[in-house]
Amino acid sequence: MHSVARVSALRHIKSPPRLLHNCVAAAVARSVAVKSAAGPLSAYIHLPFCKRKCFYCDFPVEAVGLDVNKTRTQDRMQAYIDLVCSEIRATARLSEKPLQTVCFGGGTPSLVPPHLLELLLTTLQQQYGIAADAEISMEADPGTFCIQRLQQYKMLGVTRVSVGVQCFQEDLLQACGRSHSLSDVYSAIEAVRAAKLDSWSLDLISGLPNLAVDSWKHSLQEAVAAEPNHISVYDLQV
Repeated sequence: MHSVARVSALRHIKSPPRLLHNCVAAAVARSVAVKSAAGPLSAYIHLPFCKRKCFYCDFPVEAVGLDVNKTRTQDRMQAYIDLVCSEIRATARLSEKPLQTVCFGGGTPSLVPPHLLELLLTTLQQQYGIAADAEISMEADPGTFCIQRLQQYKMLGVTRVSVGVQCFQEDLLQACGRSHSLSDVYSAIEAVRAAKLDSWSLDLISGLPNLAVDSWKHSLQEAVAAEPNHISVYDLQV
């Protein structure tokens, strides 16, 4: 298993104390280089921006609202990315080999404009190197991307997206505070297929409140019918 360099900079941006506390507790609010015999071969970068915070979420995120194109939101994203890049440049390279995997998690990385993702990848390339055949993956929520956006990410080197569907029931999506609709789910699946990425995965959550057996069976059937390369199922624990 590759050791991982985690990079985040949320602590540098003025945010509510509780959010900062959560970041530290989650061990993503500072740069960490895990040294092993081979040195880090993977990088995880936390992109904390979401349209809204889901009711079950305990990750360090910043809810920016439905209009992500607001000047204030774009400025926040730019400031955050600039600070992450500063931390990357300040983190020593511990391996002669380039990164084999890069993962953008969140949050909702697909809210981040392609030019900012390009800035992160360029900085990683300059500091650590990225292998020509590296897997570059990112989390993406329905309702936050279209085929054109995915194609832009693909041109930057993204090879895999993980689509946070969670369920195929409109009432359950609303009940758990998701910002996307069932219509967004099917549009996202169509866009991912059309973009022809190397691979993609579909995420589901089991154990949602009032999730009936028949509804869960339907979600599983729809997930399989979408034909992703991988299906991840996360069990909700409260």
